[in-house]
Amino acid sequence: MLWSRTDFDWELVIVAVLLAVIGADAFNIAPPVDLPYLNGVRLLLAVGLGALALRRWQLRDFAPVWTPLDVPVALLLVAALVSTAAGPFQNTAAGGVRQLLQSLVVFYLVVNALLRPESLKMLLTAVILAGAALALWGAAQVLLGVDDAPYVDFAGNTTLIQGREVRRAVASFPSSNVLGGYLAVVLPLALAWLAQPGLSRLERAAAALAAAVLLLGILLTFARGAWLTAVLVLVGAAWLLAPRGRARWLVPAAVLVLAILALAPFYSRLLDLFSTGERVTIWGNTLRILADERFLGVGLRNFPDVYLERYGDPRFNAHNLYLQIAVELGFLGLLAFLAAAGLWLLRVVRTAQAAADPGDRLLLLGLAGSVAALLVHGTVEAVWAWEPFAELVWLLLGLGLAASLWAAPRDASGGEAAPDRERRPEVERAAGPSG
Repeated sequence: MLWSRTDFDWELVIVAVLLAVIGADAFNIAPPVDLPYLNGVRLLLAVGLGALALRRWQLRDFAPVWTPLDVPVALLLVAALVSTAAGPFQNTAAGGVRQLLQSLVVFYLVVNALLRPESLKMLLTAVILAGAALALWGAAQVLLGVDDAPYVDFAGNTTLIQGREVRRAVASFPSSNVLGGYLAVVLPLALAWLAQPGLSRLERAAAALAAAVLLLGILLTFARGAWLTAVLVLVGAAWLLAPRGRARWLVPAAVLVLAILALAPFYSRLLDLFSTGERVTIWGNTLRILADERFLGVGLRNFPDVYLERYGDPRFNAHNLYLQIAVELGFLGLLAFLAAAGLWLLRVVRTAQAAADPGDRLLLLGLAGSVAALLVHGTVEAVWAWEPFAELVWLLLGLGLAASLWAAPRDASGGEAAPDRERRPEVERAAGPSG
């Protein structure tokens, strides 16, 4: 069961350290160590997961897991290396490749290192609570006037609401749009937690509070892409949780009406044609860059410099995930990304449909909702260009595959129907009780 109680032992002690590491990474906290290729926070994350992998090796259960994403990930790396070699600003692109490699190390360690579901669920809890804390910080900036100057790297973290200038939540992120996207990706996990069967009153209250704070944070970013994504997440969750029957559609319809009413006071932001026109211009210019660089790409992280060089206009990203990937990694990189996302969703959703435990099903659907939220939000933003966001995505992909291995239905002999990993009885006993 999700977030179930268990005895603390060596594995959970290491995972507890990783909880703080995830929070530090989400908050963009300056690490105590900064190595040329791996900063201190990510070094701690890799070391912690590596310790779990060594424990599996000690228990003679470290057969590497082959995942459906291996081929697309390999193609993504090839595209990154080729675009770095062929593109301009090679030092910047090399930094992007190092970031991608760091994220992939975390992804594969998560899939291979965790011995039991409780560790995975604790890591997911850390992601939810870190997101809720960021949302609370952003809300304090807007409602209480907490200073955000050390964190915003550009002017203009305000917007006009019915002619009145209003601050936008940004927390420790470089922009409100990035924070909004981050919180929208975490929201499905909080809803999955809230819907879990068997929670105590305190646990359910904590889950409800986390979801409410995330929604408040998303609202106060005044990021329309995050608003749209959050509304779709809420409607989708209402549809999945509504009782089956002819009137099932009434629940998501009611949620949609409530969401529209909640956003109605901010209609001027929704109808901000200037901002919309600005995005259309950026998309058009990005397509022109893509026409010249469609095969090899300009290299990871190079979009801002290339855009500035061509158009004299500083832009952090292309405001479209798919355009930015295509420009930076070429069509090969875009196809690899789409294949990885599609195969991951197919695996996780199929396992959710076959899962016997309702808690496992909700966990998997929450993870699938997070990745779907990223893909929807990607139509108007390319927030994966910021390191902690990219690492969150790869962490969730790894946790999703690990969860699908644990939740896979078992055959009559007690083994998993899915052939990716065989859990030996002695490993289960060594791992301890599962709840």
